[in-house]
Amino acid sequence: MKGVIYTLVDVLSGGFLGRVLGRMREFDARLKEMEGELRSISTRLNQDHDQQQMETLRQFKSRNKGGKGA
Repeated sequence: MKGVIYTLVDVLSGGFLGRVLGRMREFDARLKEMEGELRSISTRLNQDHDQQQMETLRQFKSRNKGGKGA
């Protein structure tokens, strides 16, 4: 009798747990997609920031050169 009960509980919980695990896998896959998107955004922001710093440095150098010649 215990074997039948354990089998019944296993089947019932397996169905529920299977759905939960499936949703967890979907959630994990979506998180990995979002992580990739965030890495891409971060890379672009860092590149933009580096370009802005270089432009600011160029402007600073050109102003200083202009001031010395005057």
